[in-house]
Amino acid sequence: MKKMYFLIAAAAMLLTACHCDNHCPKPPFKAPPPKVPYGNSAFIPADSANKMILSYLTSINYQQNDTDLDCLTVDADTMRAYLANTNVKKIKLMFGHTLEYINAGGGNQYCGYQTGALTVIIACYDSMNNYVYYHAPQSAVNMVMDHAEPCPSNCARGGSAASNVLIQQPQPPQKK
Repeated sequence: MKKMYFLIAAAAMLLTACHCDNHCPKPPFKAPPPKVPYGNSAFIPADSANKMILSYLTSINYQQNDTDLDCLTVDADTMRAYLANTNVKKIKLMFGHTLEYINAGGGNQYCGYQTGALTVIIACYDSMNNYVYYHAPQSAVNMVMDHAEPCPSNCARGGSAASNVLIQQPQPPQKK
């Protein structure tokens, strides 16, 4: 369960980062928000994550634009199957074009943040910095995760996850 929370936090930070070639404004350095260490990564407060998410969403004019990518989601059961390998020490999130976009003639073509054109490829690696592949039962094929579902076309339609920002709900007390 902790690994899933790590993935969610890492994906939120990665997907809200500015991807540009020196044309994004460089704000003056300010102290980062408080973080809770977890391994070599950290959890951040939901309000800090919301600030980061809203900055990205505002930059793509998300209220008027339903073609740019808001977020990507991955299946938790698939992630758990991959993380069952205890050799996995890190998760690498890499942006890629979807095969549908490539096969429609978009290969090697800039797509901006177009929904349906971008995906995230998720590969794990070990303590020696070597990739750890997933192998389906009775298969020797090296596999990594794909098929992140793009939002707005495949967004959550109900519950707090339907919101573009993190809705904070009271958490039940943790068992000691």
